[in-house]
Amino acid sequence: MRNILLFFLFCPTLFSCQNTGDVKGESIPPYAVYLNKQDPAKVIAFTSQLLEEQVNSSLFYLRAKAYYDLHAYKKAYLDINKALEIVPSDLDYLFLSAQIKFNLELYQEALEDAHIVESAGVHRLSLWNLLAQIHLFLHRPALVQFYIQKSNKEGISNEYFKIQMANSRLAFMDSLSFDKRYFVLSDEEGKDPLLHRLQLESNMLSMPAIMFQSAILTEMKKYPLDPHLLRIWARFLVKIGKYELADQVYQQVNVQFVDNFKFRFELAQFYMRIRNYPKALAVLETIPLNFLQFNEVLWLKSLLWGYMGNKTANLAVLDSGIQLFSRDYRFLGAKNRLLGKKIDSTQVMQDSLSNVPREF
Repeated sequence: MRNILLFFLFCPTLFSCQNTGDVKGESIPPYAVYLNKQDPAKVIAFTSQLLEEQVNSSLFYLRAKAYYDLHAYKKAYLDINKALEIVPSDLDYLFLSAQIKFNLELYQEALEDAHIVESAGVHRLSLWNLLAQIHLFLHRPALVQFYIQKSNKEGISNEYFKIQMANSRLAFMDSLSFDKRYFVLSDEEGKDPLLHRLQLESNMLSMPAIMFQSAILTEMKKYPLDPHLLRIWARFLVKIGKYELADQVYQQVNVQFVDNFKFRFELAQFYMRIRNYPKALAVLETIPLNFLQFNEVLWLKSLLWGYMGNKTANLAVLDSGIQLFSRDYRFLGAKNRLLGKKIDSTQVMQDSLSNVPREF
């Protein structure tokens, strides 16, 4: 329906643009490409041309959808926000916004948009599947089950049922195993876009390096701006010791994400691993206090200042940790050791009996 309305709205413009070039000398695709939306790249080119002539929320929405189809999630995020600034209550815009934010790992923001759509009475399998997957990454198995059951009541295909069962199985894994991708998915389950990516991530642990390299590069060729694929590639490069190249790829990942502070923490850990302590600290400085794992950010800062031999800065970080996270006793213990109030366990004199060989 949206495409039909757009057709009449922009009909004079569409016909006047056929077989012409824009002011930059680029060829404008015919309007049939725009309406059919078969090629996201051409849709982006055409809507961009129209947006130069006039601002329209539907055009921003369609371009955001095209960027989303190309896994260029940051560009899609910028466009859908512009569409929502013009028409804040459009349910299609909000649903696409939720999908984009989910893929940018902005889970709480994605959940807010999805709940607005749900509260408006929208009954859509894709909405419930999205809500189930958001709660999967928030480690809320009961809510994953809730939305899977809602989908099942609508009557779903056997293939979709298997995908839902995979979501259910992953939801009841412990969070560490899930986050580290210690699981195996079947090819049938991998037909879902999200599960396909998770399967690819888990393959890095079990697949021979040459085979995995071929698989990830094939995916990256299709979606070169996908931050998830870029991050997988960076992690693989770290695994095989290609640190300089991994650094370059990690920088691309950072560009393609929007305020993904969990990723930035991973980036800081990478710089710590390659002993680029100043760069690790610079990345940690960009993570705000409201980050859920900010205690880990402060702890990593303490370690880095310790490695760099800056006692004053280390004490300042430890004092912040003690004040903000009084139940995390690492900070108080580290401060006491740093001030000599508590002997480090590595400096405790060993019992002489421990060196006596046993006769049994």
